[in-house]
Amino acid sequence: MFLKRHNNDDFPDLSIELRDEISWVPGTLRTFEYLLNITALAFDPTSRILAAGTSSGTIHIFGGAGVESKLTLPEPVSVKFLSFSQLTFTILCIDGNNCLHAWDLAVYGRPKLLTSQRFHDAVSCLALSPSHSHAFVTLASGEVRAYDVECCRVSPYKIPNLWDLYEEKLRQTGIAHQASPESRLPIDIAVHPRDLNLLFIAYEGGIILCDLKEQATIRTYELVLRPGAPGGEGYGSKDLLLHRRVPVTAIAIHPAGHFFAVGHLDGSIAFWAVEDEDQPLAVRTLDSSDVNIVDAAVLEQHLDSPPPSVLRESIFKLAWCGFSNSTDPRGGETALAILGGTPVGDAPGLTVEWLPAFNPDAPAAGPGAVGIPPALREAMRSSTNPVDAYFYETRGVVQDFYLTPTRTPHLSGAFDPDSIVFILEGPGGSRVTEAYEYPPQAFLSRGKEEKADAGADLDVEEDLAKTLADMKVSDEPVRLLLPPALECGSAGVSGGQLLRLDTHVYQRLVDWKGLRTPTLTLKGGRAWCDELDVSELRLAKYEPHRLLVTYNQRDATVRFFDVSAQLLIAQRPNALESDYPAALSHLTLSTSHVTTDPALAGRASDAFLRGEAAVANVNFVSVGEDTEAAITMSSGEVVLFRTRHAQQASRILPPQTDQELVTVQPRVLEDNLFAPYLVIVGRAPSTACALTREGFAAVAYADGSLVIANIRRNAVVQRMRPDSRRQSALGLHRREDSSADAISALLWVVSPLAEEPTTSLRLLALRSSGTGRIYTIDRDGGAGSAKAAPLAFEGASEVLNNGIFVVDSKTGGTWRGGERPGSKPLLVSVGARGARCNVDITGERIGKIDWSIGPATSAAVVEKLGSHALLVFNATGESAAYSLPRLELMHTHQLTAPSTIPPSPDTTGDYVAWARHATAGVMRHASYATLFAGRRPHAGLPDVEYVRGPQVPQPQPVSAGPETWSAWLGGLTGRGTMTGEQIDAMLAGPDRPPPRPRAQPPRSPGLAGAFGTGVSAAGVADAAEGARAGLADRLGAALNERGQALSELEQHFNALEEGSRSMVAQAKRLATQQTAKGWFNFSSSS
Repeated sequence: MFLKRHNNDDFPDLSIELRDEISWVPGTLRTFEYLLNITALAFDPTSRILAAGTSSGTIHIFGGAGVESKLTLPEPVSVKFLSFSQLTFTILCIDGNNCLHAWDLAVYGRPKLLTSQRFHDAVSCLALSPSHSHAFVTLASGEVRAYDVECCRVSPYKIPNLWDLYEEKLRQTGIAHQASPESRLPIDIAVHPRDLNLLFIAYEGGIILCDLKEQATIRTYELVLRPGAPGGEGYGSKDLLLHRRVPVTAIAIHPAGHFFAVGHLDGSIAFWAVEDEDQPLAVRTLDSSDVNIVDAAVLEQHLDSPPPSVLRESIFKLAWCGFSNSTDPRGGETALAILGGTPVGDAPGLTVEWLPAFNPDAPAAGPGAVGIPPALREAMRSSTNPVDAYFYETRGVVQDFYLTPTRTPHLSGAFDPDSIVFILEGPGGSRVTEAYEYPPQAFLSRGKEEKADAGADLDVEEDLAKTLADMKVSDEPVRLLLPPALECGSAGVSGGQLLRLDTHVYQRLVDWKGLRTPTLTLKGGRAWCDELDVSELRLAKYEPHRLLVTYNQRDATVRFFDVSAQLLIAQRPNALESDYPAALSHLTLSTSHVTTDPALAGRASDAFLRGEAAVANVNFVSVGEDTEAAITMSSGEVVLFRTRHAQQASRILPPQTDQELVTVQPRVLEDNLFAPYLVIVGRAPSTACALTREGFAAVAYADGSLVIANIRRNAVVQRMRPDSRRQSALGLHRREDSSADAISALLWVVSPLAEEPTTSLRLLALRSSGTGRIYTIDRDGGAGSAKAAPLAFEGASEVLNNGIFVVDSKTGGTWRGGERPGSKPLLVSVGARGARCNVDITGERIGKIDWSIGPATSAAVVEKLGSHALLVFNATGESAAYSLPRLELMHTHQLTAPSTIPPSPDTTGDYVAWARHATAGVMRHASYATLFAGRRPHAGLPDVEYVRGPQVPQPQPVSAGPETWSAWLGGLTGRGTMTGEQIDAMLAGPDRPPPRPRAQPPRSPGLAGAFGTGVSAAGVADAAEGARAGLADRLGAALNERGQALSELEQHFNALEEGSRSMVAQAKRLATQQTAKGWFNFSSSS
């Protein structure tokens, strides 16, 4: 059969406006960091600001919608400690070089580095109080130094190693004391929650309570296990019959301030009354009580047959939380968060114990007792016995945790927390974060149930309503979304793609009216885009909407982020309203619920059912008002999703009779727009997948097989087994090595062919060798069928996964059935070594290119100024633009954002470049870049102003019991407390310099209305000066407004203007191009 040959005049140049070099402006618009190396966190409750320090020497501060700053240490060393100073509104950091850095958060734009102070010894811990401006810095020598944050200097006040003094005193008195060299090492430091003058210093040997004003030790708490006491190791300990001093690892103080908990190396927790250093209130582990008591009967039993020693994790950290759940000044029920203490080998996580309220009864009449009255001691002990417990099971080993109080930074930063943030160990030594509701809902529900039981009986209707509510609400803590940099780091992004959406599709997806996944509440400021970008921002509203889609390794999900330029349109007084990128959690596609469907048992692969398969690729298609998606898993399964509206409106799928199709019925998620409904299973990993709006899906596998299914009718239309015979282009039957020549690219198209001018739905399947088959679907009203003899065609060899495009010969856009008379479908196939262009898909080849820039990794047909070009990315960090349809090399560019995996381009020349972490195997950042960066508004983080929260008064000491006990409590409640100002004056000494000048709030009309609270004389003078200087600014602004309006008008007619200009210069340009062809380094043949 002879095909018609076409001359050059049959097909116009579709790339005219893109041949000029000036049209191409490579640039990086924004880099999205995925934090994988978090070493420290800090939270300011009054401002609701979260900060994260990393091992690479950066600090990321998040304060709400668009409020984000990145601070860089003077040297790229790890952040060891991070803390906010509420009184001075600064953030402090201790780095790996034992240097303290302080930044002023009141500076507009980004925080300003105030000072850096290096300490002569390694820093062991850092503690600040919200009531004064000094930080306590504990050195490895055991010395405690006071740092004046307000004056940016080390104060003369210092505390020596008090444990050394304690042991020296014991030696002088002749008391036998077996001291170890490690006992003097400092572990932690804590300010008394209700008395600023008292400081707890935890050494490995024990706890010392010191008086700052008197510079004296008040009490020393040392846990010594007597011979026969099991301790945390149990009766199998080799030192069971010896006196043992268990090293201290952590400390936490009860909100009332009368007793505290101490964690130990053997996994036990000792509870001490502040006023009693002789013996603890109780010592227990997570599953045993009174492990410091010798039980002769039990001891004798285990001496005869010693059990194995119990290997427990150490108690790494404690936090004692109070809640506003009682009118009693001593507080109500409390929660003790315990990191560690579980048997070695158990699932990773954190234990939370719910403890009863400390509310002692009045003492019985009788002579006064020496020390703590027995009734009070028993009340303290009872308030340390848990009544309930919950275990937060996490996906990685918990390295640290932080609580986020709702209102006050006092009471050890653990009063009324609403969430808990974990630092978890990730793959490859990474450290990521996760956040959950806190305390667990089970604790709060327990209190409600007790109140309900104590109240009047409910009637039948109320009881039924309560029962239904209990059935719907889970007591499991809800996972909270963190800012995108933290959330994506936790998810483990393995790749993704950039989607350009039509406005109506974008609005339908983004504006879905449903429940939203709860987020960690941050509201610490406002953000605006840089003033220099205002002119570009006005053009942002004409940009198409784009979504960044990420494939996440740790939870096998696909997540969506809005990266539309419209999100950045924010000028004073209107601030940014969302993060950039903005997380669209309601669009998340999760496969975890699918793997538990019983219908998949025995049919899907073991890796998929165990949740070990990763997301390999995602395909999307819009079907009317709905959207469908197909997730290709690394194990070969393809999971199909559709919107809940389509799920509810569609008929029930008929029972499947084909083994490849499995209908799933997962539980409905009220906070998600999509729901899975079908799984296509295969016998090998998938190499390509394609969806069509007509309701068909095609999946190719590594063994050479192919499955075509009608996903509306739940039926397989065509199977091609790897051992089937395939017909060559010459009509000869032959067997091929399917595994070596698997199908690499699939594409659905409704078009004619050179041999078949009738328009039909067809599937193009192209193999690595460059040979392809076209399967024509006969839609006869039933499930449909494929014609028995597929047509052969030739394309580029080593074809890319998304390397097939069918474009309109007249417009250059995606083929949509021929929008203009005489239009023909042009098949453009792109492989690793070159590209081909054929007329009518199977007809004459009119373009060919074998490039020398290196193997291609990804490609796209892009449109700009009404023209189209083939854009190809290679493995060396370059891009090349080729004309359509002749595939002539026009330009090459070095990418501003190189990618460690193939970049993900869209149809506008924008792309996402990915940078992989060296050891974790996931992405550490994604760069949103473009080949057309002219007048694009994305560069840089926005200007930020952090909002200073209200100053919360220091809590005062409360009595431990009735007034009759106040005599012996004089040591705490009768001593008289000091104010923060007094503490500052005492620590700074008489020669305290004046505070370092701080930044003043900017004179901004947008800020005055929102945050200004008063008017001063200085403010009036400043305003007058600003008014004089602002007249010219206002005139300039008016001229700028006029210019911007004209610029907008110009944008509306840009395409028309460009077209008119091109008509005038086209003849000259064509002549110049013919002369300049020999300058380009490419080879072509037809």
